[in-house]
Amino acid sequence: PIHAWLHPWLPSLGTRMDPLYPTIRHRLASCLQAWHPSDGSALALLGPWQTVFSPSDWEHLLVRSIVPKLQWAMQELAINPQNQSLDQIQWVLTWQHALPSHHMVSLLETTFFPKFHQVLYQWLINGPNYDEVTQWYLGWKSVIPAELQAHERVRHGFNSALDMMNQALSGGLPRPVPVLHSMPTPVPQPAATPTQTALPDWVTQPELSFKDLVQRFASQNDVRFVPKPGRTHEGLQVYGFGLVSVLLDQSKQLVLGQIGDRWMPVSLEQVLIEHRNRSALSRK
Repeated sequence: PIHAWLHPWLPSLGTRMDPLYPTIRHRLASCLQAWHPSDGSALALLGPWQTVFSPSDWEHLLVRSIVPKLQWAMQELAINPQNQSLDQIQWVLTWQHALPSHHMVSLLETTFFPKFHQVLYQWLINGPNYDEVTQWYLGWKSVIPAELQAHERVRHGFNSALDMMNQALSGGLPRPVPVLHSMPTPVPQPAATPTQTALPDWVTQPELSFKDLVQRFASQNDVRFVPKPGRTHEGLQVYGFGLVSVLLDQSKQLVLGQIGDRWMPVSLEQVLIEHRNRSALSRK
């Protein structure tokens, strides 16, 4: 790998290396275009550059080349108390110390907790063994590292589940945590290996900006994505993703959807489902 012979020269070359870094990042991104999240070699490839690139350049590289594929992996995660596989979430958590924490928190908030809450709610309304529910809850808490659980949004996700459990134990019906809808499994490409699901096209474009990724996803699903003239919220341009108003927080690489009178972090798949549901209602 390039770092093996280049890094020993960095102390001597100093800032004279700076003009080469954009080319190196471009090469790294190109190498990652066909990368699958189950392949641990990407972290070994990128890791040595974390302290070489500036924090903003490092984050930008991961947001373009790694984060979309981690989102896809989390969407593939099926939460099944009877037969739980942790593969996808373990692939994602491998990047915990490489990825700025707000991205990891956002992944959990928008792709893990909605499914976690839905499964728990369905379990609780069907007369479960509460000892089993408690062990399941504690098991999932043990999967998420303490550093991530220290974030308020992650604590809120687990506390909301605990509230549902306490409501059910008290003899009442648990109140479901408000979510948009469960997220669909992306359609895989045909050229998948026997042990991997191929990545959707929209996660394999390392040169696209965050807005370009959203635009491409909308185009691939035959949905109009356009700015709403004169409309902003907290300094951010409001866009129409079909029938759903959304904001793009470029700094945090977040999509915020307007659900009722609230702006909520959402995944692109959630926005797509919400648009389709509103379209169906408008035709009735």
